[in-house]
Amino acid sequence: MKFMKRQRGISTTLSILLVLLLIVVVGGAVVYKYYLAPEEKPSVGEVPGEPRDETADWKTYNNGEFGFEVKYPSEYSIKKYTETNDTYLIMIEFSKYDVVEMPQPYLSVKVYNEPSDINEWLQQNGLGEGWNKNENFFVDGKKAIYLTGGFELGAKPIVIIPYQNKIFRLENYATSYFNQMLSTFRFLE
Repeated sequence: MKFMKRQRGISTTLSILLVLLLIVVVGGAVVYKYYLAPEEKPSVGEVPGEPRDETADWKTYNNGEFGFEVKYPSEYSIKKYTETNDTYLIMIEFSKYDVVEMPQPYLSVKVYNEPSDINEWLQQNGLGEGWNKNENFFVDGKKAIYLTGGFELGAKPIVIIPYQNKIFRLENYATSYFNQMLSTFRFLE
């Protein structure tokens, strides 16, 4: 019987030591994590607590002739068109596909000579009646008109920016990137 009591005593002592060892290990891990571990530094360009820039790895299109730039997704390509009948001066399309066929997601930027009356121009270009107009909208600090609704190609949003004797028309054809691209549109001054 004495042998059994001794076994029990060793078992109790061993249990107490294991519990103490567990407390020391867990306590040490907590102390290390919260007091001794090196701080994680944000990636280059990231600021702690601020949202990540989703356009950081995008390409930038720069047009010195018409004085603007815009970022676009890296998988998109660019197509440029110029009209000879004075409809617009230039159109740039940003698209994921080589051939532009509807319906397909892409964004276009068209540049026009600015007319004397913007409301008349909107009517002439099918952007008057049937469109919801937000005139308290700004792009790169410039007053713009944000149009939604309308009857043209499935109610895509269109942004009109009169600037330096030109009209910049940014159109969204079913791309989820429109607001992100719009937020990167800048005039070169």
